[in-house]
Amino acid sequence: MDDPNQPRRFEAIYLSVLRFAGMALAIQLSVSAMGQEAPLVGVRDLVAEVRPACVVFNPGDKLLVRFTLINPTRETIEIPLRTPIAAGQVELPYSLVLGTVDAPNLKIRYERDRDTPVRAAADKLVEGPTADRIRLAPGAVIGAQIDLEELHRPARYAGAYFLRWTPFGGDKPEATTEFRVEPRKDAIITTDYGNMRVQLAYDAAPQNVLNFLELVRDRFYDNTEFYKILPGGLMQGGAKRDGPQMRPDGKTISAEFTAAKFDFGTIAMARRQDDPDSASSQFFICLGRQPSLDGQYTIIGHVFGEESLRTLQTLAQTPVDDEGRPTRTVATRSIVLIDAEQGS
Repeated sequence: MDDPNQPRRFEAIYLSVLRFAGMALAIQLSVSAMGQEAPLVGVRDLVAEVRPACVVFNPGDKLLVRFTLINPTRETIEIPLRTPIAAGQVELPYSLVLGTVDAPNLKIRYERDRDTPVRAAADKLVEGPTADRIRLAPGAVIGAQIDLEELHRPARYAGAYFLRWTPFGGDKPEATTEFRVEPRKDAIITTDYGNMRVQLAYDAAPQNVLNFLELVRDRFYDNTEFYKILPGGLMQGGAKRDGPQMRPDGKTISAEFTAAKFDFGTIAMARRQDDPDSASSQFFICLGRQPSLDGQYTIIGHVFGEESLRTLQTLAQTPVDDEGRPTRTVATRSIVLIDAEQGS
């Protein structure tokens, strides 16, 4: 049976909520009247992205980095600006990318150094009509590309860099990325049967190549084994018989598939069959044309050079058991990096 007092209780609760809301509004208005800045509304729902033009820049190249804000909501979001911009400007303002001297939005870290603010250049005078806010429609995107070296000269030195961007201060939204400045490298895989030189696919698979470079520098591949050899198919390695089968930190790398063909000497990252984004440390080398692998695995390089291909052919002839396990140890003694050949 319905309770006849129930509507009255709902009414009492509703009136209490209204009184509480009115009190909160009064508090907010009084704070604003005291000259304190009202909290930003909506901008915390934006998604920030920061992407370098490549993950490894050659010394002397422009360090082009793109900064983007995305509105993933169904509402238009207003973005207030500290510095007015020209009315109708369609690029992300530098004031949002860099912030101010007192409140920098962009910080850079070199190798293991501390974070350093990327300082904003002096604001340019804007002629004509100006705007003090941006209205970003639902699903809209606004971005800008900058040459980082022009704003932070130390970024020209060889090494690893880490960027952290917080366009509105605080922790949300936040975007991070990393890149290196160095001459491009070839990898030398040393085995008991000879060496193989590998040209790395920097442009086609930047994140997977960066992962491979990191593991090589950490000496992860020293004394690992090619534990599976399928004659005419592939040989898989990058793991130790009694050691880690993947990166020690458990990190996995997203797929970077291309239309490139899997031929003799192609090197690609291994992954789980049910997850294309599960590449870690293991890799395989094709021992012949493998059309069934095209577009299914991330290619990180190719074995090249007469001596290297001869070594690969020797390894391909290793005796194996019925399950493809070599009957003798096929070890990778080391993988080292050398400067890539000109034009490679």
